[in-house]
Amino acid sequence: MPTSPSGCNSPAFVSAIRRTVQARRLITPGESVLVAASGGPDSTAMLYALRQIARTSPIPLAVAHFHHGLRGAEADRDAEFVAGQAAELGLPFFIERGDVEGYRRDERLSTEEAARRLRYDFLHRTADANRFSKIAVGHHADDNAESVLLFVLRGSGRRGISGIPPKRGRLVRPLIDCRRDEIRRYLEEEHIAFVLDSSNTDNAFVRNRLRNELVPKLAADYNPNLIETLCRLSAVARAEDDWMETLAEPLFAGALLRREANRILLSVPALSALPNAACRRVLRQAISSLKGDLRRIGFRHIEAVRRLAEEKGGCAALHLPRSIRAYRAYEQLEICLAPENGGCAARGGEPEPATFRYRLYEPGEVHLVEAGFCLRLTACGPVDAERIRRSGQRTAFFDMGKIYFPITVRNPRPGDRFRPLGMTGTQKLQDFFTDRKVPRRSRWTCPLVISGGKIAWVAGHRISEDFKVEPASRRLLLAELLADPM
Repeated sequence: MPTSPSGCNSPAFVSAIRRTVQARRLITPGESVLVAASGGPDSTAMLYALRQIARTSPIPLAVAHFHHGLRGAEADRDAEFVAGQAAELGLPFFIERGDVEGYRRDERLSTEEAARRLRYDFLHRTADANRFSKIAVGHHADDNAESVLLFVLRGSGRRGISGIPPKRGRLVRPLIDCRRDEIRRYLEEEHIAFVLDSSNTDNAFVRNRLRNELVPKLAADYNPNLIETLCRLSAVARAEDDWMETLAEPLFAGALLRREANRILLSVPALSALPNAACRRVLRQAISSLKGDLRRIGFRHIEAVRRLAEEKGGCAALHLPRSIRAYRAYEQLEICLAPENGGCAARGGEPEPATFRYRLYEPGEVHLVEAGFCLRLTACGPVDAERIRRSGQRTAFFDMGKIYFPITVRNPRPGDRFRPLGMTGTQKLQDFFTDRKVPRRSRWTCPLVISGGKIAWVAGHRISEDFKVEPASRRLLLAELLADPM
């Protein structure tokens, strides 16, 4: 992996960027580059370094700035500053102002994710309209190391710890081998002005806390070469991940039954014959080929689809983020994109309820991706009656002696009946929902906990009389319905 020298002076810094560009084949002679500039130190150093490189290479440059509509006067200052940078360097300048808060509310995203989406959409639209070959963004080695550490803390797989790629499509990162202190030193030596985003010091954001607190502590107390170590881990993981993707391609082709514009049909027997890790790779390729990437699709989503394919019996479905649906019908697994009316095209245009079914063979937890919950089951000893009374609707206790594993967790079906706590007879679940005024749109994603063929808990509402805790109960099962947004 190319590295920039420590203690570099300005010519050495620019030479290091040039080596990265050439060694990683980020930009080739004749290509044009749209430089994403925020006015901060990283994008400013990248802009000026590329401008110096372009003096000896035929690389047309332009500057693009996205005003997020956040941070008030400070953001206005940044936009004016970048416009001044472009004018000083004699480069074309493109700017757009977005409504991040409005988009965040409409799409139910975090502010950071909404800002990222709008910013990259602007960059790609601008590149398309003006025929730029590449878009340069200012991520550097420290950013990459922080991303790796963040994904490690989240329990990510190999793809996550691969970190920030030097290039993805036409997005390129000329600073990816450069350290943050080298960037600052270059700006200082060249007397290049920049602006600072005050939100980067706000430790309310996880990424800022990691950068400002955790990384310095780990470097000081455990590994002074932490950034280099994490970047090396990133490079190894990325190379191995790319290799495994190539191994998965013929497996994907072997499981593929049919591919259409918005859906893919896979063979359930072919998937079942694969090791779990290989099956997940095939499913990742299927989803990626439909959406173009795997953003917001994590391990638990892929694993939920794998379990869906593994289930025996008739039909079942999963609703995943970004309008992705997975349907299993006997020996076929369909992965498709849902149109605005809520159902896949293969369903005749009619919306379908979000059906799901999971099994637990012992106490543990399961992520109910379609319903946005995590169900956790824990074996415990006896508890006092007062705690049971105060447990709330999303917590339930059962007599373990009345529970039979495996437990099935699924959504309601027509004809379901159960015996609500305190009743002598059974009641139709539909009537129970009606009596409790449960909205229709919420009924079909309400998890049912089923043991021995009987509904033990209408999760979030009421347990069954058949499974209640008795004064003599000594072994209990605690069930908790936890928020688990996708």
